[in-house]
Amino acid sequence: MRSFISTFFVIIKGILSRKTITRSLMDDSLREIVISGQVLDLGSKTGKSSYYKYIKQLPSARITFTDLFPSEGVVACDVAKKFPFPDNQFDFVLALNLMEHVYEYENIIIETFRVLRDEGTFIGFVPFIHHYHPDPDDYFRFTHSALKRLLTENGFIKMTVTANSVGPVTCGTSMVLSALLPKWLSIFQIVIMPICLLGDWLVFKLRRGFYKRENFAFGYIFVATKPIKVDIR
Repeated sequence: MRSFISTFFVIIKGILSRKTITRSLMDDSLREIVISGQVLDLGSKTGKSSYYKYIKQLPSARITFTDLFPSEGVVACDVAKKFPFPDNQFDFVLALNLMEHVYEYENIIIETFRVLRDEGTFIGFVPFIHHYHPDPDDYFRFTHSALKRLLTENGFIKMTVTANSVGPVTCGTSMVLSALLPKWLSIFQIVIMPICLLGDWLVFKLRRGFYKRENFAFGYIFVATKPIKVDIR
């Protein structure tokens, strides 16, 4: 987990770029991701998403972009139904800021498992403490416990679920500010956020063992692996 100092710089840099704290922390987490081979990006719309500035792509990476409706360079894929791809085709599947918008969210996990090759990797991000944001609708918030159970019950192994978290003061203040400040005034968070981070640091110092930072997550990033199929014949 990031230190409060490194988290401070990630958040301040994000504010200067007019990003939400959730998006800033997610993008920073993706710096550790390396993709290669055949990659499926679910609900990506295009390859212009800002997270591609952070995910490292090896020269072998060939990305298939998808969305509900087709467009130039984008394959139509309704993630609530069977994906239009054969079994065992992809080395990586990405589902970033997607599962909360899909009522049939478990289908995403089932179909991802099917189209991944053995030892393929499923990478996703879901918001947790976040306002309602329809695209086209917004249904769910997943805890780290729910994500681990869903992935395990659908066959994935070697999983990590990491909280993008700060603390109760920053979470609460950011929700209030997002409701009160118009977007063009969001830059003024740069003055308030250092105070919030100091408040969180004090909370965890004074209530050590009672509060955990991961319990106040803006979101969770998960990485899971499809196991090698064992032929028992």
